Amino acid sequence: MIHVKYRDDSYDYVDDTILDYLIASDSIKEFYRPSDSEWVDINESPIRGDGLPYIGPERRRATRYLKSS
Repeated sequence: MIHVKYRDDSYDYVDDTILDYLIASDSIKEFYRPSDSEWVDINESPIRGDGLPYIGPERRRATRYLKSS
């Protein structure tokens, strides 16, 4: 369970599968990241899925096209 702080300053514990929805719907201000022992402000801190899309060659499929020696 993940500790979250809603926009109205109330707190709750939610399942981690709900966290992405709460972030995307802008329903929460912060959530507690136990791995770093800190509260994460979703407007200022890096969060999952927040990066830019990868632009470049598809690397996962590249190995099947390599020739064997």
